[in-house]
Amino acid sequence: MGITEILLGVAFPLLVGVGLALVAMNPSAGEFLVARLCFGLAATDLAGLVAYWLWITDKWSLPARLLCGAIVGAIILPSLIGTMLWLDGRQYPLGNVAASSTAVPTALEIASAVANRIQPKPEVDFNLVPESKPPPITSSYIPSLILTIRNRGTADIEEVQLIATEYQFALHIIEEPKATRLPDDKVLISSGKSEFVKAWFIRAAVPSLVIDSVAARGSSQPYNLSILEPFKFKFVRLSPSKSTQPLEEGIDTSLHYYALRFSFIDAATQKRYARYRIISCRHPYLLPNDRPGTAFASGGSGDMFHGGIRLPDIIGGQTHDAIGTWTAPGHEDMFTAIPKKILEDQRAMYADSPEAEAQ
Repeated sequence: MGITEILLGVAFPLLVGVGLALVAMNPSAGEFLVARLCFGLAATDLAGLVAYWLWITDKWSLPARLLCGAIVGAIILPSLIGTMLWLDGRQYPLGNVAASSTAVPTALEIASAVANRIQPKPEVDFNLVPESKPPPITSSYIPSLILTIRNRGTADIEEVQLIATEYQFALHIIEEPKATRLPDDKVLISSGKSEFVKAWFIRAAVPSLVIDSVAARGSSQPYNLSILEPFKFKFVRLSPSKSTQPLEEGIDTSLHYYALRFSFIDAATQKRYARYRIISCRHPYLLPNDRPGTAFASGGSGDMFHGGIRLPDIIGGQTHDAIGTWTAPGHEDMFTAIPKKILEDQRAMYADSPEAEAQ
């Protein structure tokens, strides 16, 4: 058996077989390296033998041998590249991220990973309590809205900040309601279409409230948002002659809201978190879904101020108030559409911030 028969008939299939056998098992990084070497040597062996045979043969003309060599090279090289890519896919099924994860982690990374596994996420409540029954008044008066931060977690929270954004919405009529007379004295009534759109907003340049820390299983002192500075909340004043006083000319108080963004640091993991609350400028400030002791059922756009139905004390028990609304098709519900749009706007506004949204 000559050298050509040994290299082509023995070495080539042996190298390919060893490479496939290594990949078929559960190979380590070293075994993947050996498999790559086997496939590379097999390709080199085949290319070398073809080149040697074309050099020594006298059966074909020179152009025919060059053409044959080019065809064989065009087959071997892509096959080798495809084999190496297949090996990469087998070794790193998740791509380059998995490849980078094979690096030995540092002690700090290990400690951080362990802390994240054993340390639960912070549990923080930003409780807002409006003044339940404003006293009889002889002059204009703003009912209080008390904020208390309750830390139910096992670690302190630090650098608690409140940044407010003022929103004014407007009702946009897309299609006016209309009635169309049909044959046989019938009338087709269309309720039209409408939506709530953001008219303008103002975000505070500095926090309205900064708290150094709140201890684990503890609570902060109460803060009255109606008197906070420097961002002065425009809450509607109660008046002895009227139920409410207007804020400013051109402001529809039933569509005037505030987004409260609370941010803090979990002392155990040093991660930053954020939480959002949305309130109205009108007493009792909290939206129906955020008010304990209130039963709320909604079918659409009417609200307690415009077209809504207030049903006080009809449910009984611990329910102090009940609100029912109805919306015709094609109209947005105020109590769900506006808070959703404000929350989406806030998330987009702070998309580049380092805080993760707390639940």
